[in-house]
Amino acid sequence: MSELQTNLPGVEEGQQTESSAKGSYGAPQQNTPPPPAAPQAAPRVRRVGTLTMGIALILTGCAIAASLIWPSFDLTIVFRLCPLLLISLGCEVLVSSFARGNIKLKYDLVSMFFCSILIVLSLCLSMVPLAVRYFGPEYRLSEKRIEDELDRASYQLLRADAAVADCSADVSLFPLSSQPASSAQELREEDEVRFSVDLRGPYTDPAAFAADCVRVRDILMDGSASPDSLFFTAAATPTEGGQEGFDELFTLSLSGPFQLHQSAEELTALVETY
Repeated sequence: MSELQTNLPGVEEGQQTESSAKGSYGAPQQNTPPPPAAPQAAPRVRRVGTLTMGIALILTGCAIAASLIWPSFDLTIVFRLCPLLLISLGCEVLVSSFARGNIKLKYDLVSMFFCSILIVLSLCLSMVPLAVRYFGPEYRLSEKRIEDELDRASYQLLRADAAVADCSADVSLFPLSSQPASSAQELREEDEVRFSVDLRGPYTDPAAFAADCVRVRDILMDGSASPDSLFFTAAATPTEGGQEGFDELFTLSLSGPFQLHQSAEELTALVETY
């Protein structure tokens, strides 16, 4: 009997259907959670200003090294090129802003601040040798040597002039020159030469004083070192209204190409009385 039931196709199919139904609907179904999303990559941080400050430090160091190796190198050119730092920083900001990819810009203000201080301090320290050279003995000795040379030259030119009581030179060398002049022949256009001339006098009127000033001026202008300015002084004959016991003084100061080439009549109006 059991063999017959087993061989019956209807019975086998029913049992299979029932067991399949129990397997599908008899047991409780479990809800599986969705797979977790992939973590999003964090944006790369790009510091703006680091590249510009690095280039500025390199160029500043090269300029300072060049000024130490070649004294004629003009270190002040670094100050004149400072606006290029702003241009370079602006270009770095634009390039970083239009760069592709997940990039976050961060302005490295602290680094730029300390780099700026470092650049300024380095330039100030590099100016120390220049200040020592100008305020030190080298420039002063050169000026004194040239003044003595010009004093001897003016004495040779004016010793036969009875109207001249004394003549002294005053030299100021340009402070930023790489090598100061060591003689009157080496004076540059930026160097300044002044002569102070005392005339014997006394002079009765400004016109006579101005005439002698022009004559002495022309002699000095034809000498080896043309002066940039002249200062004349001479005693004047006291006038009736002058104070008793006080001598009057005529002075005439000449500077610039116009006054150094004016006539005696034109310079008379510039004579001052003290």
